[in-house]
Amino acid sequence: MTGAEGRMCQGEGQRVRVSIIIPVKADNANLRQCVEECLALDYPDFEILVLPDHPIHELDDPGVKCIPTGSVGPAEKRNEGMRHSDAALLAFIDDDAYPARNWLKNAVRHFDDEQIAAVGGPAVTAEHDGLRQKAGGLVYSSLMGGGSYRYRCVPQRQREVDDYPSCNLVVRRSVMERVGGFQTSFWPGEDTALCVDITKHLGKKIMYDPEVLIYHHRRPLFLLHLKRRDFSFSSHSPGPMILELLLPALSRNSSLDNRKKLRESKLLTDSQFMRVKYMYAISAGEWLRCLT
Repeated sequence: MTGAEGRMCQGEGQRVRVSIIIPVKADNANLRQCVEECLALDYPDFEILVLPDHPIHELDDPGVKCIPTGSVGPAEKRNEGMRHSDAALLAFIDDDAYPARNWLKNAVRHFDDEQIAAVGGPAVTAEHDGLRQKAGGLVYSSLMGGGSYRYRCVPQRQREVDDYPSCNLVVRRSVMERVGGFQTSFWPGEDTALCVDITKHLGKKIMYDPEVLIYHHRRPLFLLHLKRRDFSFSSHSPGPMILELLLPALSRNSSLDNRKKLRESKLLTDSQFMRVKYMYAISAGEWLRCLT
């Protein structure tokens, strides 16, 4: 953490500047709602950076910057947002989500602790979603559908976590710079790779706070719900990339012994290992093998 950042975060949490970074393919109704709710946040110093493929001229507000990126993935867009920001904190949110009014205020207070590198919170089902969307949200928040990760969809107790999705993640800029931003060779999985860098390589903490709340529009049951959520990139992007750089031991030609060695290496925690194993299964279409 830089000296300037330290002075802002120690005892002056409400004064630290935040850049809200929203990657998106193109203009859409959910993006407009996200921007509108961000503009209404109860926080004194922030900017909104929207990163579409092509310019969106209708986003005409002095608090909003539109940064066209061309056709690149969400990790590249988030990194480009970081390069256009001079804020001490970077708040990542998806275009199909929108924040509660105290979102930033509740997140920033944690950064008085220099060991905390990032803060995340629950992405609950949007209040005005339709019946089938709310049914999809119930799947994520149920014990059967969400399992031990239910806290990502419904508020639960505050805790330290080792992995958190980038749809609702506030990170120190200095930490992002130290790890080189999101690893653009991973998608999905760039947020897990970032969390590995934070917790394993830097030895820093990620906090979950139920009051760092956003609302997330769900996909309706059944067909769309079964497709992986992809930050509104589904109609323009190739299939998910296999996390070959992080998990070579999960490849088809790898032995069970190699996969066991990876898990026992402690490079990843158990929850990180299971999450990237799940994502690999989706990418490779190897559901049954990866359930063994």
